[in-house]
Amino acid sequence: MANHVSLKDIKARAEFVEKAAARFQENPAIATFGDMEPGGYLAIRWGMDSDCVLVFKLDPDFEPELFGQVIENCLFCTPTDSRNLLSNLRKRCNELRIQWLEI
Repeated sequence: MANHVSLKDIKARAEFVEKAAARFQENPAIATFGDMEPGGYLAIRWGMDSDCVLVFKLDPDFEPELFGQVIENCLFCTPTDSRNLLSNLRKRCNELRIQWLEI
């Protein structure tokens, strides 16, 4: 059975995803965005390259939605250099002044 969705709801989600992606892009340390009011949206940074946004709505009938590759400057790497994840992670930790521990 198809879900009833209005264009107004789709536009509201799209605007929220754009705001979340912009916030994540501005501050690589942020992993969540949104408000915790009933009916509000919550975004979580997601994906192998940390460039996706997973959206939840605080509503029991809402299905979570994943918006892929919407964050242009992802946290640790770009889609083209995913093979060098460890070295990029180490470099990014240094840039953010996060201590890197060798195990």
